[in-house]
Amino acid sequence: MPIKPKKESNDPEINLIEVNDFSNISPEDVFTFECELVTQKPELISTACADLGEGVFSINWQNWTAQGASGIGTYSVNDCEPNCADGTRIEAKVEVSLSNLLTDGTRYFLTEFTYRGGPDFPNQYPDTATWDLTEFYLLMNS
Repeated sequence: MPIKPKKESNDPEINLIEVNDFSNISPEDVFTFECELVTQKPELISTACADLGEGVFSINWQNWTAQGASGIGTYSVNDCEPNCADGTRIEAKVEVSLSNLLTDGTRYFLTEFTYRGGPDFPNQYPDTATWDLTEFYLLMNS
């Protein structure tokens, strides 16, 4: 279940630093971001938090550790033809992974999300992409 971080106006700036030693980090201590929310094993990750115009849905995480996470999901994008309100969703199965463990000094976050499509991936969209999940979180919580 996503947790909305509590941030008061006098809170210090959020700083995320790289983690190099994974030896004492339990999978239960590993989080990621779903837009501006802190969560574990999200069912959805999107680059378009306002309208979910592009994202990976129905994610089934098969592996979740401090070294990374992997699973499968459904890539979905609104083609916005003739406009975004009347567009059609284009979908395809993808493999997903999370990597790049960072910490705020208290919690650990996998911050880079990558999807990889197979041979049936729609040609008009990149079949592989990596998204920085910290960008929207930091924007909304700074």
